[in-house]
Amino acid sequence: MKISSASNPRIKELKKLRDGKYRRRYGKFLIEGKRECLRAKDCGIQIHEAFIKESASVELEAELGSFGLNRSFIVADAIFEKVAMRSVEPLIVIAQTPEQAMDDWSPKKGKAELLICCEGLEKPGNLGAILRTADGIGATGIVLLDSKTDVYNPNCIRASLGAVFSLPIYETTSELFLKFCQKNEIIPFAASPFASTPYFAEDFSRSSALIFGSEAFGLSDFWNDSQDTKKVQIPMRGICDSLNVSVSAAIIGYECLRQRSLTRI
Repeated sequence: MKISSASNPRIKELKKLRDGKYRRRYGKFLIEGKRECLRAKDCGIQIHEAFIKESASVELEAELGSFGLNRSFIVADAIFEKVAMRSVEPLIVIAQTPEQAMDDWSPKKGKAELLICCEGLEKPGNLGAILRTADGIGATGIVLLDSKTDVYNPNCIRASLGAVFSLPIYETTSELFLKFCQKNEIIPFAASPFASTPYFAEDFSRSSALIFGSEAFGLSDFWNDSQDTKKVQIPMRGICDSLNVSVSAAIIGYECLRQRSLTRI
């Protein structure tokens, strides 16, 4: 079926799914880009509908055959460009939001778990970059604490390069997550510029949760005051006292990977 009008109901649906409240209400979200769509499919994300830019339809329709879709639409270039956030990408799909509950997760016996936790993050681009790091270091999962951004925001998906689909993602509160760590013998490490211990002096070879605060305010008082949480810092030698949160997650995350790689030699 071809869509050539901006007033088409399916085009209106695409526009509505730009809104986070609408996505959460109906349990659906958008994926833009061929690479991201293929990665979503490979990771088991359920895809409902595909919208293909008309000028790229000959190439893409054959590839989409493996998606097993009941509905796909060819969209006139001018209309597609009005709804796409990335004009260079010829494909948009509507996907089902995965349902993942923290209570359903349990650590694997004999495996050192590694959770990346983001408290109060506001920028989807930073969250997407952290998801790429989590995927790169082989993290067990992502935990969003008192989240202020939607992990299925198109900007987050784009920044993650599809890594958002490769890991389980959980949402909970800081208080409940600390109890979860205590129950499952996971050591929480909170990154703070006020900590006295550098991150490379800690032992991350055991089950660990790395906790990073918001861009504007850092960690909340809950984690700063917690006696059951280890505090680590990234040494800073210049005039700045902190790094971008996604950079901090990459630095400490890859130290975890380095230590764990050494224990396997």
